[in-house]
Amino acid sequence: MDWLLGYGGSMMVLVLYCAATMFIGLVAWRYFPQSDPEGYILGGRGMGWFVAAFTLMATQYSALTFLGFPGTMYRTGLGGYVAVAGMYIGVSALYWMLFAARTWKVGRAFGHMTPAETFTHFYGKKWVGFVLAAMLIATLIPYIQAQIMGISYLLKVATGDLVSFQLGTTVVYSLMIFYVFMGGLRAVAWTDTMQGLLLLGGVVVGAILVSYAAAGGPVAVFSKILESQPELLTLPGPDNAWPWAYLLSWVIPVGLGWPMQPQMWLKMHIPRSVTYIRLWPVWVTLSFPLVMGAAFLTGMTGQVVTPGLVEREATDTVMINMLLDYFPPIVGGLVAAAGLAAMMSTVSSQIHSVGASFARDFLSPWFPDQEPGTQVWLARMAVIVVGFVGLYLSLTQPALLTTLGVFSAAWAAQAAPAAIGALSGWRWATPWGAIAGAVGGTIVLFGIGLGFPQQQWLGLYGGLWALLANLILFVGVSLLTPGSRPADDTVEAYRRVGW
Repeated sequence: MDWLLGYGGSMMVLVLYCAATMFIGLVAWRYFPQSDPEGYILGGRGMGWFVAAFTLMATQYSALTFLGFPGTMYRTGLGGYVAVAGMYIGVSALYWMLFAARTWKVGRAFGHMTPAETFTHFYGKKWVGFVLAAMLIATLIPYIQAQIMGISYLLKVATGDLVSFQLGTTVVYSLMIFYVFMGGLRAVAWTDTMQGLLLLGGVVVGAILVSYAAAGGPVAVFSKILESQPELLTLPGPDNAWPWAYLLSWVIPVGLGWPMQPQMWLKMHIPRSVTYIRLWPVWVTLSFPLVMGAAFLTGMTGQVVTPGLVEREATDTVMINMLLDYFPPIVGGLVAAAGLAAMMSTVSSQIHSVGASFARDFLSPWFPDQEPGTQVWLARMAVIVVGFVGLYLSLTQPALLTTLGVFSAAWAAQAAPAAIGALSGWRWATPWGAIAGAVGGTIVLFGIGLGFPQQQWLGLYGGLWALLANLILFVGVSLLTPGSRPADDTVEAYRRVGW
């Protein structure tokens, strides 16, 4: 009994959770053979509303939700919550409201699966798809790194250091590879549904339990913060962390970046009905107060219980550490399983989408007579390769979870002007303008990110400067290259698809 109530119980919960994900992957492989690209990559475009909604939520909420964002809110208070709310609800949900159904319809009409296929088709040049696909794949590497780091942190703390950083990372990663490799999108979506339910329950219940055990409940937490550190409940917050100009400049590119990432683009094609996709913004808006409200409560409870933390790992693991301080390890294991669900659901979708992009965007155009089964196996091989790149980086190049995830999103946002131009059917947009904007924006993003403190210049986040440079180049170069505008019949075909 002592073993069960100790870290042995926590490990048992995590092992059972991992076994459940493996079982779901086997069921998806056994009863839904992945013999063609559409089945492996998009689950046959036939997901119902419940699975489609939860796979979106589980993919969207990641290690940042369970570790990075609570850590950010611990350090910066209300400003961190407002920034994340503006990003998700003000920008990402707005993009989906405007373009998710359009993406679904364009995919059905022309057989598109990946973002690069839409770029190639509309702009009429294969190299546009190659360049933008390569960029979007590259943007996922730091985000995959962030998820794998989060998994290793979580396992290390939840098992009382019984599972090392290297061992936990390798075992969980191998499990994800297994079910993505075997079951494709259907396995990803089904495990996402289980993980999404676990995430909602674990993160919310965990935050409330910790707040009551450590400080007397949510009301008491915020009362104590008002007495001891009122700057945490104001803007711009402690040490001027979130001045309004910086906050707005951060929200726009980061919020645009999430929908651009390949895994989120693929998810816009999987529902069987366009009605389901139109409800996505509603789902994001409704789930945000629960999930991010729990993250904010966790950060503030941490400030009440253990103020003054500055180390990266200490702030990122504040929830699980408090759980283990106030409850038996088996309870920490249950909530850790929810955190593991948040991370695994995102990584599995990311590595699956990269495999899909490699097979569809880089090999299919050059080998049009490729057998469907061959394309599926090539996608599976790509899943393994990209995952090991992320694994290597996570073990050798540690960094702040929030920093990695946010930079990844701001970089992916450099594809947004080209995507909006294609989906909107802009006659004046050209492939040279799309690439000039994406490449120029990337150069500005890296220049500011590497050359200026806190990735900002003149008080604005580097991602916004990059996006402004992108738009100027996109419009300017497009106007200078009118001879390469999309074909009239292509523009007309996009018009007929409708919104």
